[in-house]
Amino acid sequence: RLHRYCGWVIFIDGCMHTFCHLLRWALQGNLYLLFANKSGVTGFVTIVSTFIIVVPMTLLKEHFNFEIRKYAHYLFWIFCIAMTCHAPLHALPNGGFCAI
Repeated sequence: RLHRYCGWVIFIDGCMHTFCHLLRWALQGNLYLLFANKSGVTGFVTIVSTFIIVVPMTLLKEHFNFEIRKYAHYLFWIFCIAMTCHAPLHALPNGGFCAI
């Protein structure tokens, strides 16, 4: 149950995050940023991989056998790599390192 809960949280948060960015960029006339910078491209890769992981597990569960659903989970590695590169390093305090 925790596994499914975490998947839904990641999916819903990712959709809201993406929607808000797309809305902001559309209102500012900056939709080109989706493919013009690293954050846009890695965000696109992240949300696409999230959909590819979630849709076979939920909406199309009866149409895909277990192996396809299991192999879709391997896209989590792509998700993790894209998320790691998504935020610019200067956006994190101390470059992502905390002084103890």
